[in-house]
Amino acid sequence: MVVQRCLSSESVLEEFRVYMISRKKSVYTVIAYLGDIRRSLVCPQINGSENTGSTLAGFVTEDLEGMRRKGIPTTTYNRKVASVNAFLNFLKANGYVDSVDYLDVLPAPPRGIEVITPDQFERLMDTVPPYGFSRVRDRATFRLMRDTGITGEEASGICYGDFVLSADAKTGIKPIWRGETDLVLPISEPTDQEIRAYEDVWRKIGREVKDRQKEPYFRNNSGEGISSRSVRRRFTYWLTEAGLPDMRPLALRYAFAKDQLDRGTSTENLAELLGISLGATRLLVRKLKQTDSR
Repeated sequence: MVVQRCLSSESVLEEFRVYMISRKKSVYTVIAYLGDIRRSLVCPQINGSENTGSTLAGFVTEDLEGMRRKGIPTTTYNRKVASVNAFLNFLKANGYVDSVDYLDVLPAPPRGIEVITPDQFERLMDTVPPYGFSRVRDRATFRLMRDTGITGEEASGICYGDFVLSADAKTGIKPIWRGETDLVLPISEPTDQEIRAYEDVWRKIGREVKDRQKEPYFRNNSGEGISSRSVRRRFTYWLTEAGLPDMRPLALRYAFAKDQLDRGTSTENLAELLGISLGATRLLVRKLKQTDSR
């Protein structure tokens, strides 16, 4: 028999949070899953606490299916499927439903190498407002990744001490996380301005930096370092807001690589700039040329 205990959206969300923590989910996964499920449950159709596990399961699955019918990117849908299935598991584990119908992920469409064009990038930046802590941080993150070719994972791990300063301006980054190197990845003036704006907002909200050599540079609202998953999620969000095709953050890295090739940078030097092997760089160059020929 299905347990007919009435549930409020907030109480069930709190139980879901505790359930995920007990399942040893990372803090980032807990935040992401809660955000997805809260979007479905905190809505006018759910009145107070007059809901059973079955009705809640119906709400979250139908909401996601509605998003799919509206044409959200396949990758976004598949990420949210994981959240919904985890919530259905929670309802079943706690006896709120007898059985559940899990959602299946959609087959990912074939995708070649993605390169964000200059026009697309400027459209993206025009969409991200230049105010608000997380928005200003996103602007600085995207500019830095586009300028230097670093990955989202590398961006999430940057520390204050990784920047090269000249006359109080940030002119480059030393990718010391790749090992001993004298390489400096140059930063343009627009990127320096975005970084200054981010630091200004950081100071205005009263945040302090205790160890400039080790503390993460890009942080969330709680003061913790952002994750590569957060970079991907924010990039996808702003692409959607800008009406641009779904792309991975690697599109910024590949745009950087294409710029370098257009300037006559050798494959060997490009490999050093990207921090990858010569063989991997040659494969990338081949794919970029194929993209140009289409």
